[in-house]
Formats: sequence, C-alpha cells, structure tokens
Amino acid sequence: LNANQSAIREATQYAWRAYETHAWGADELRPLSRKRYDWFGSGLAFTIIDSIDTLWLMGLNAELARAREFVTKEWPKKLQHFKGGVNFFETTIRILGGLLGAFAATGDGIYLKSAADIGERLLPAMRTDSGVPFSDVDLARGVGFAPDSAPYSSLSEATSVQLEFKYLALLLHKHGNVDQKTIADEMLLLSDRSMAAITKARLEYHESQRGSRLHAGLLPIFVSARSGSFQERATITLGARGDSYYEYLLKQYLFSSKREDRFLDEYLTAVDGICEQLVRRTSDGLTFVGELLDGSS
Repeated sequence: LNANQSAIREATQYAWRAYETHAWGADELRPLSRKRYDWFGSGLAFTIIDSIDTLWLMGLNAELARAREFVTKEWPKKLQHFKGGVNFFETTIRILGGLLGAFAATGDGIYLKSAADIGERLLPAMRTDSGVPFSDVDLARGVGFAPDSAPYSSLSEATSVQLEFKYLALLLHKHGNVDQKTIADEMLLLSDRSMAAITKARLEYHESQRGSRLHAGLLPIFVSARSGSFQERATITLGARGDSYYEYLLKQYLFSSKREDRFLDEYLTAVDGICEQLVRRTSDGLTFVGELLDGSS
C-alpha cells in the first residue's frame, strides 16, 4: 500500500472501531454525541451491511469476519422482529444493494440468502395499481404505502431500485430454489412495469404541458404511486429527488448488455433536455446546471 492507501485504510478502521464500540447493530453512529441512531423503526444495521464490500476491498479481514458474523447470527433476528415502515429506496440501495455487493465481492452464500430475504420483504412496494412504486414499505406486514405527510414518490427513488431487483432476480434464477425463481420472475416483471409506468406518466405529463415548451426529456421530481401521474408544477432538477432517474437510465441500458435501447433513447433525450434547458452560463463565462422551479422558471 502507498501512503494514501494506508491513510484511508487506517481512517476506515478508526471509524469502524468507533461504530463497533458505541453503536454496534444500529443504523449509524452520531460521532459528536457518540450515540446510536436508527433511521427507521428498530433499525436494520445500515452501517454494517453497507460496509461489507468496502471492508473486503480494503482487506480488513477481522472487521469483515465480525460483519459476517452479525449478518449470520444477529441480523435475521433483527429483521424478524422489525416493526414499522422503511423508505423503499434507501433500504433497497443500502441494505439489498449492500448484500448483493457483498455477495458479488466474496461469493459467500450467506449474503445472497440475506439479500433474497430482504428483497422479498421489500417487493410489496412495487405491487401498485399504477406500476409506480410506493415510497415506503412495512416489512412486517408486507404492505407498500405512501405516508400521509408525503403522498408522492420521488422520481429518483421510483426509478433507481430496478437494478438491485434485476440483479437479485438473475442470481436467484442461477442459485435459488423453485419458489425463489418464481419470486425472481415477479421481480423482473415489476421492475419493467415500474419503468413502463414512468414512461407513460412522462408522455402524459408532456402532453399536458405542450404549451410550456418544456423539453420532453425532463421530468418533475414527484410522482404519485396511486394515480401514476406527476405532480403539477413540481421542480425539475438534477439534485435531490431527481438525480438518479437520469443516471439510472444509462445504467439500466448497460445492465441489459446494451440490448434495451429504450433506456439509451430516453437517456439521450434527457441529456438533450439538460443541455438545452438546465445548463446556463453566468455573465463572466462560468457554466452551471440550474433547476426549473415549479417546473418552468
């Protein structure tokens, strides 16, 4: 290791020791108060699950063994007794994605087994009449829902979860039993259905905005899982709640081995819209990417 690599490795060990000492099993450690904090309900150990592939990459074998022991012995009980709802997007990218990344890195079947478990528990968020995923899911009751305080799903969240479910489905078809392969088929179906629902909502939204001259590749940041429609006058941005939609159009195209051209077409259309309506220059020649407040100004 060179000096920079060694410094990064030591910083990771320092942070890991603090988490293990003060917040083991919690979603995260609050570094100033040294207290544990859970994002949702009783917590799902986000820090542990999302760190496994990093520990493997850095060759931190002792820390990796401790994390694996947690996933094997403690995490199933935490999942079994979990109460309440979780954000579908955050749990998919950090827990399901973390476990899939751990399996891809190590080939250890315990991570695929755990990924299959949480993946099946998360799937109800995608079982909507409109096809647009709910923002939240109750892991214990197996029900997707939109909180009263936030009835819309974020564009980025609704269109960033498909890769994890597609990859899990491919792995279950390769390594799973008959029942898991049936679940895998549903994961693939719902992933495609959710993107088709967004495409439908995009076409309907732009038809309703025909007089506004809004570029066809740009979309508002809020979409309803109940109606399958975008919120009127919502902000259009590459920032929070919008960013991953544009990013994952390209990723889904690449994940398909460049066979699903619809994702590439939509990505290129979006890039045209970004360049045409979001990229701006200051009077002294600096370039920046802005956003359209209320979807227009």
